[in-house]
Amino acid sequence: MVVHPHQVHKLAHNYLHIVSLGFRRVQINFALGKVWTQAQQKTLAAELFALAQALKEREAQGDPVVLVNAENAPMPMRLNNEITVDWDGTIYGGNAFLHETEHKHKFRRGHLDDLCSFDRYWMDAPPNAELVRWSYEPEVTENNLKVGAVVTGFLRWVRGEARP
Repeated sequence: MVVHPHQVHKLAHNYLHIVSLGFRRVQINFALGKVWTQAQQKTLAAELFALAQALKEREAQGDPVVLVNAENAPMPMRLNNEITVDWDGTIYGGNAFLHETEHKHKFRRGHLDDLCSFDRYWMDAPPNAELVRWSYEPEVTENNLKVGAVVTGFLRWVRGEARP
């Protein structure tokens, strides 16, 4: 589930709506590439803690739901680095090229006609830090890292690694 800054006030409600549709495992991602105001970041934190309370109540009632993000150590800002094949057979490391960045050529790993192993593409894929640098302007990245710190702090608390 992607949370947009203009809809952040609905985070807990939207998560629980998805659960009401029968999904037992739901991941939360904040919208990258958008600038989040301080007020939106505070609302994000409040909504995350409201969600945690709702999930705790469900678990106490014997109806647990998994917050997928809490299963692994959190990162402040992570992009999809999966190997992606475009319509023309071009192979990219990740899918950030889809928003037509000026660095699109840097994501290119090859072409299906090259008959290379996907394992090779995976091993040669750019690290997350490079994907981020190629995808967003520095001031947007700086802002999104702050938003990521809010989410990361929350997830550490959920995992019992930090205090609220």
